This record gives sequence, structure tokens and C-alpha cells, in this order.
Amino acid sequence: MKTYIISCFLLFTATYGFAQKSVVFKVKYKPSHTYHLIIKTDLDMEMDATGDEASLAEIRKSTKLPMTIAGHNIQNLDMVTENSRNDNSFPFTMTLPVTESVMTLNGQKMDTPHPLDGQTIYGIGSAEGKLHVDSVSGKNGDEKIRSLVTAMINNISSTIQFPDKPMKIGETFLQEMPVALPIPGFSNIKMNIKLVYKLLSVDNDIANFDIDQSMSMDLKTIQNGAEITVSGEGKGTGKLAYSIKNNYMSSMNSNMNFNFNLGMQGITFKAKSAGISSYVAEVKKR
Repeated sequence: MKTYIISCFLLFTATYGFAQKSVVFKVKYKPSHTYHLIIKTDLDMEMDATGDEASLAEIRKSTKLPMTIAGHNIQNLDMVTENSRNDNSFPFTMTLPVTESVMTLNGQKMDTPHPLDGQTIYGIGSAEGKLHVDSVSGKNGDEKIRSLVTAMINNISSTIQFPDKPMKIGETFLQEMPVALPIPGFSNIKMNIKLVYKLLSVDNDIANFDIDQSMSMDLKTIQNGAEITVSGEGKGTGKLAYSIKNNYMSSMNSNMNFNFNLGMQGITFKAKSAGISSYVAEVKKR
């Protein structure tokens, strides 16, 4: 049971996670640069259970209901892009070290090995500044973990899809992202994320946006002969600062309240969670 709780918790911490003149915004990775990101996530969750009394009694033998879960994670992302080739593509190398990762269940610390820690990613950046993973190496050889890393990195370039046309102060744009990710212990996970960005100001090199976000999730799988279903939805807000010079997000912070149900073996777990995430990026030319 704790394995599913940890996997579900890591799922949410992983997914937690721009003057009146007109400006065109694009996220673009460049050759001969270094990118250093610090990503912080804090999540609090309360989970209760309903269903078969005999099964609930077994759960209560090992943990108190309702359960309280808290997590704190600091993840670095370090990427080095090499010189451009004749076709303007460029190789890159990326590492994802975890500097802090703490999770507690009812006040008791739990072992939470992070699936991305210790991985080194190799790939190619295109002339348009998009990333593609060629290979992943590291201490964790689990193919599902490697698939998770590849899917996440391949989606980095499309995290924010700015409009092709110039934007003016006060204008908004909508981004909807259906996401499918392989999570250890689960399969066929589907998340739908909707974000509305509003351009507030442009101060020298930095453009500032408000973010309104919503998320829904639908999961159904068979694990050890038992059907597991997860459904949920959430809403939140955030702020984004974008560097025009670097074609990259300088910083972002967001908060999200998320409620979900997890059904397995005749028991339904109902959870309420609140998460805060932020990241700061430093981009330098080599």
C-alpha cells in the first residue's frame, strides 16, 4: 500500500512541476550555453479511505486514517549545449541531481528514492532550439524510469507554447497540454493541463506574466491482478518571468490545490492536496 501512496505522491511533485509595444516570445535552447535550474516543490496532502471494513481494519493496523503526507523536494537541472554543427544542430548533456527530498507519512519519514536522481541525458538540440533525447545512462536501469526521463525531457521545449504573433500588454493566450507519462507502479496515466497566460509588463529584458492553471487526471491500470483507478482535478495560479535576451523563462512560481480519488481492491482513497512549486533559471553563454 505504501508503495502506491509514494508513487502517487511523487506523481504530483513531478508534475508541480512578458509597455504597449508588441513582443514575440519563444522558448529556444541555444548552442554554446549552460542552463542551470533550481526547482523546488512543497506538497501537503490529507488522505482518507472508505470501503470494505475488513480491508480498512487491515490498513489501520499499519497507518492512521486519515493519513497526512508532506513532501519537500529540491531538484537541480544542469545542461551544457555544445557548439553548433553544419546543420545548426548541437549536442547537449543534462543531469538532474536531487539535492533535497523528504517525505513524511503521519509524521514519520519515508524512504523516497527519486526516479530522476543519478541520470545523465544525452541528446541533440535542433536549429529551432528544440530538444531530443538520444540516450539515458545512470545507476537506475529500469526501462520505465528511462521512458519517464525521455518523455519529460522531450516535452521541455514545448512546456510553454507562446503565440507566433507579437503580444501586447494585457493580452492572454491559452495552452492545453494532454500529458501521458509512465509512472512506476502505474500505466496509462493521462493528465490534462490548461494554462492561461496574461502579459502584465515588459521591463527592459524581462516580461512578466500572470498564470491561471487547471489540471485533471484519469488513470486506470491492472497491478498484481487488481484494478486501480485514479481521477482528480485541481486549480491554481502563478507568475512567470521571461528573459527576452535568452529566449528562456527566468523564474516561475505556482500554487495548486488538487483533489483526487484512488480506487483499489474495494477501497476508495480520497485526498486533498495543496502544492507550491518554483524554479529559477540561470543561462550563460559559454
